[in-house]
Amino acid sequence: MREEKEAIREHYNAEPKKEWDRLQKRFPYEKYITVHMMDRYIKPGDTILDIGGGPGHYSIHYARLGHKATLIDLSDENVRFAKKKARQYGVKIDAMQGDAMDLSRFPDNSFDIVFLMGPLYHLMEEKNRKKAISEAKRVLKPGGFLFSSFILMYGGVVYGLRDLQETILEDREKLKILFDITARDESASFEAFTFSYMTSVRDARALMNSIPGLRTETVFGQESILSPYKNVLAASPRKVREAWYDYAIRFCEKEDYLTHTEHLMFISVKERFTRHFFLIYNAPKKEKLMYKEEETMSKKETNKAMEENQNAKASRKEPSPAKKKMILNAILKGLTPGGPGFPNGGPTGRHF
Repeated sequence: MREEKEAIREHYNAEPKKEWDRLQKRFPYEKYITVHMMDRYIKPGDTILDIGGGPGHYSIHYARLGHKATLIDLSDENVRFAKKKARQYGVKIDAMQGDAMDLSRFPDNSFDIVFLMGPLYHLMEEKNRKKAISEAKRVLKPGGFLFSSFILMYGGVVYGLRDLQETILEDREKLKILFDITARDESASFEAFTFSYMTSVRDARALMNSIPGLRTETVFGQESILSPYKNVLAASPRKVREAWYDYAIRFCEKEDYLTHTEHLMFISVKERFTRHFFLIYNAPKKEKLMYKEEETMSKKETNKAMEENQNAKASRKEPSPAKKKMILNAILKGLTPGGPGFPNGGPTGRHF
């Protein structure tokens, strides 16, 4: 485990700008679709913990919207890069080095929103993935939302077909095994760009469902249907790209299209009450297990909390066309200070 962790840290320490550029230049539609979906659930003033936040794309984005954002990442260089970028864009984020499996520096129920976007790509054993999700849930407030990302096994096929078509002919045992695992719709931990875990939709859902106290609100593809067409879109006029980005949002939650994506996100809510189980022994009869639900809140409090949840869910609306346009324009123009979209030579505005 220590060897894996150090290898992952070194990988991200080497080129923090590469990950920054990935969302800014190579896969802008991933961030556009992800922010669109997040904005359905994140309310003004919500506090955010960004676990595995990398160079800070999402923390800085929401800090610019007025949120208090805290970033924690395994890579020291990612943390330094995130702080530097935050200063460039005139916002403050708390950024620190740390491990997704140990959030002991944060008390229980500390944040309204938690991002877990990155750690689940690299935790090779299921017990460690469960630990990271459980820690994220622990620091999340009841009724708050957890955003958890996975890399799909089929994403490797998408990548091969799109960028490295010859890999299908390579006579390498490891590649043959991975292609076979993907065709069987299974998951695997292996060394790719670094130590990596890639999953099927089924296994990711089973993992999230195994965490008590979390309820899945929705699952969506962060690239939706666009992953196979990255190179085509990059060569297309801006208006064409914009139209496809918006159209892709209509498919991102549809079960039939989830495997078209490379990154899969679960949006989960932390339930406001817990269930306890009791073993009851009945002497005249055989011992049997009886399950009794005990709410940690009174019935009146629980009903009120559930009503609040329903009202909050009903009130969630799609971002307005004007807001979506603003986000998209800024993403397409890039983030370079003094570049297009930043008046007076500096980073301004609420979105990027």
